Amino acid sequence: MRVSDVPSGVCIHWTALGGRSEQNGAHVPGGHSESIVRAAVLAVLTGHGLCVLSSGAAGDLIVLPPDQVHFRT
Repeated sequence: MRVSDVPSGVCIHWTALGGRSEQNGAHVPGGHSESIVRAAVLAVLTGHGLCVLSSGAAGDLIVLPPDQVHFRT
């Protein structure tokens, strides 16, 4: 996975095994290993009180600190 800054938080982008980008054609979104790692990452982040949002079909995650989350009712 690759982590990059976004306004108010970070974006986690899944990359191919070994850190190669999807340009090499080896990345399969939603693959079995990715699902296991994704579940573990989600558990750790939410367990620490962070807000985790899914972003797009690639399954990227946007992680925001709790003070950046504002819900409208």
